[in-house]
Amino acid sequence: MFTMKRVLFVDDEIDVLDGLRRVLRPMQGQWNMVFLDSAEKVLELLQQQTVVAIVADVRMPGMDGLQLLRVIRGHECYASVAVVMLTGKGSESIAVEAMKSGAQDYLVKGSVTRELVQKTIECSLASVATQRQLAERNERIEQLSEQLAEANIELSLTSRLDSPTKLLNRRAWEEAAVLEQDRSARHNHSYGIIMIDIDHFKQFNDSAGHQAGDECLCRVARCIDQSSRATDVVGRYGGEEFIVLAPETDLDGSKVLGEQIRSAIWELNIPHPASKKSERVTVSVGVASRPQSPWENVVKEADDALYAAKDGGRNQVCVTTGHCNARTRERVAAGS
Repeated sequence: MFTMKRVLFVDDEIDVLDGLRRVLRPMQGQWNMVFLDSAEKVLELLQQQTVVAIVADVRMPGMDGLQLLRVIRGHECYASVAVVMLTGKGSESIAVEAMKSGAQDYLVKGSVTRELVQKTIECSLASVATQRQLAERNERIEQLSEQLAEANIELSLTSRLDSPTKLLNRRAWEEAAVLEQDRSARHNHSYGIIMIDIDHFKQFNDSAGHQAGDECLCRVARCIDQSSRATDVVGRYGGEEFIVLAPETDLDGSKVLGEQIRSAIWELNIPHPASKKSERVTVSVGVASRPQSPWENVVKEADDALYAAKDGGRNQVCVTTGHCNARTRERVAAGS
């Protein structure tokens, strides 16, 4: 069913409205034209009917054309309504102000013809449609930009996290270690590194299966993260080995934190079906702390301490001794 476009003409001068009726009579088959004598009646009709365009006189008693324009442009529901202003001769500056306020075009009284009104309104409708399309496109672009930003954040997080445990991966943890090394050098404070290794994890996997092994890894990782402080940086260093960076923490403080982690994992009471020493999963912990030292050196000392903990019977915390000989590492490897 064809629905004619409703176009409103508003002017407080009856002679002007009558003149517009005569000029636009040939358009009656194309437009549903309504002639009103006040801006207030326009607003009342807008609430009741769909209007595509309004031709409004600038100067009217009560609410004038510019005020009407600002009200219309202040409501999103009227965004698709084209507005054309009627001005007197010599009032082009007012017309420019109207267009800055959101009017699509203007007509000068005394020079109005059917062809000019028709062309002005049709161009104004096209302008509104284009603006609407641009607004929708910009909104869509903004939505896509937000989605892309979220995807980039997610990708950044994903690239920095170990997939199964959701801890920092080794590369991301090492980046944090570099930053803490620099802070240590600037402020002359110690930082601790704690290495944690699940005891007899190969036997656990061989006995319970890899799915159970993955679940064990995730529970231990979660426990380490929850047992650490908010300022600590926790990561998975590889295999069943985890690592904690403890900023501004000396050797004694790092040892306390390492014992806290070891004890918390013990309290998890995860059954270990193949452990010869304990019926539950345990960890060995190596601790080192240095001021102004390259982080690689501190990691090496913590790793040496970890081997000492395993060589000493596992399920314990050892602090750095500054070295770990090859024979100790061979004994630990032989005992898995």
